[in-house]
Amino acid sequence: MADFAQVKPKHRSSINEILKQAVTDLRADSGSLMIFDTTSENLIIKAAYSADPSRTLSPEILATTKIKLGESIAGYVASTKEPLIINDITALNLKLTGYIKKTDPSKYKTSIVIPIMDSNSRTMAVLNINNKTNGEHFSNDDFNFAKLLGEYCGEALILEKKNMELLTLNEIIHEINQTNDLDVIFKMIVEKGKLLVNCKNVSIMMVESPNLVVRQSTDRKLIGEKRQLGVGVSGWVWKTGEPILIKKIEENTDDRRFEILNKPGSFIVAPLNLKYETPFALNVALKSTSTIGVLNFSDKENGISFDEDDLTLILNYANLTAIAIEKVKFYIETKKAYLSTVEALAAAIDAKDRSSYNHLKRVVRYSLVLAEKLNLSAKEKEDLHFAALLHDVGKIGITEVILNKPSRLTNDEYEIMKKHVEEGVKILVNVPFLEDAAIMVKYHHEKFDGSGYPDKLKGQEIPVGARILAITDSYDAMISERVYKKNKTEEEAVAELIRCSGTHFDPVILEIFLDVLKT
Repeated sequence: MADFAQVKPKHRSSINEILKQAVTDLRADSGSLMIFDTTSENLIIKAAYSADPSRTLSPEILATTKIKLGESIAGYVASTKEPLIINDITALNLKLTGYIKKTDPSKYKTSIVIPIMDSNSRTMAVLNINNKTNGEHFSNDDFNFAKLLGEYCGEALILEKKNMELLTLNEIIHEINQTNDLDVIFKMIVEKGKLLVNCKNVSIMMVESPNLVVRQSTDRKLIGEKRQLGVGVSGWVWKTGEPILIKKIEENTDDRRFEILNKPGSFIVAPLNLKYETPFALNVALKSTSTIGVLNFSDKENGISFDEDDLTLILNYANLTAIAIEKVKFYIETKKAYLSTVEALAAAIDAKDRSSYNHLKRVVRYSLVLAEKLNLSAKEKEDLHFAALLHDVGKIGITEVILNKPSRLTNDEYEIMKKHVEEGVKILVNVPFLEDAAIMVKYHHEKFDGSGYPDKLKGQEIPVGARILAITDSYDAMISERVYKKNKTEEEAVAELIRCSGTHFDPVILEIFLDVLKT
């Protein structure tokens, strides 16, 4: 469960208003609301109000005041969970010797201190109301009214906590949705999940029939561990699609479901459920649920057992992460389908230009080796792969008479041949996954000195992928035999590349390419 102490300032305006109203209605001098921080196990001030602005607590006091359970009046009330009305602090000091050593009797003539409990009867905050403005003592009516205000304040805190959890979930899922790499997503899910509920370990298990396999864990040694489908806690959760909350499990349990990956303790196992609706008949849909894996959460950092609030938060998290995972799986499958389309387009080129297909495969190989040497990102390598396969796809729109002409092209024919670049861009630009590849295809005939086509870009204006293709395409074209020319030897082709370094080709990339050829 997210810590009440982590409620952000911008979400606390309602809490401040409640405190101000409590002080005003009770005709008190001042008041404060202290939140129990389960991480440090301290009460810390999250809101304070004084009827006299000159006596408002300083930001330094607000930031540095920390009270342990059982220490001072607020700590005593938080520990015992019993509200106090104090009209004689000296007498109370004698009764509670050692508890209120930090309380200054001269500052607190009369006070009301109310513990605020969560849904599991744990202290989550303490409401302090201090000194009547008229110098009188607080009455029993004031005391009862303060108790009601404490309940109201507790409801407001719970509402603020829920809002914070929703905002946190939204931020986490937004971040997870920025990538289409499953391994990255699995890592983010366990790391963000651990922070979300402040626990010791989170692992994600995915179905790899006939097992559930730990794909990622904040405890690295668990990665790769397997559990047979339907066996153990994780297997039971996968089989039923229902979560398990264990507040505490003993070492000597006889229930074999609880042979889990970690040591016994408190844990939650949540299913990664996907819900589907399939059209069946008019106005009728068949609803089904598929469990693609499970999330395991074990042992809170503060030693407190998981509770129902934690379970609700984790189930929401599991549902959202399941959708994120499925989205990426769909992306990967769709990308595979488009790759098949790309290969089909490459085959179509081969059908028109007999020398093209093997040339394309070699250009892909050269280009990806260069991309590795240049430390391009995975996305850039993927785009370059597509671009290398499809850099001549526009030739589909060029007549075979020109493509397979056994003699040198005329100027007019050459101008027609140059149009294969723009024709290729037209084919690729509106295809998902190929927008960036289309840019490389468009500019792979640009020259480093700006004398190329179609836009006469030069130097760094030319995308790096296009600069790579210019080299790898030219080299393989020179060493390949075509209907209109004989092939050059590798030595002749290298000499030509060197001659055109800095004019046609990027000299830095070319030098790396020449080193690759030597190896």
